Amino acid sequence: KLDYHGSGPERAEMAVVVDTAHEDQIHDAKLDYYGNRLATCSSDRTIKIFELSPDGTQTISANIAGHEGPVWEVAWAHPRYGTVLASCSYDRKVMVWRGDQTRGG
Repeated sequence: KLDYHGSGPERAEMAVVVDTAHEDQIHDAKLDYYGNRLATCSSDRTIKIFELSPDGTQTISANIAGHEGPVWEVAWAHPRYGTVLASCSYDRKVMVWRGDQTRGG
């Protein structure tokens, strides 16, 4: 059991801090299956994908726009389905982003 309040010997350590540069509140952040990519979504109606490297550095690999309202949640599919990310928004739509769309293409 990890102690996220920092008082026990098994205290969780901060691994990476990501400055997302979103222009509004962030509603969700999800790592992909391998922990190499981070997807974030925001009230600014965008999804951002970051590549995370083992040395703690991160680079933005995609800035996805398509929703007409705040994006509430993102979810990566299992890698056996390829590179697939789903998002849902207050615009009452679920969008599925595939392959190059999640890599800035």
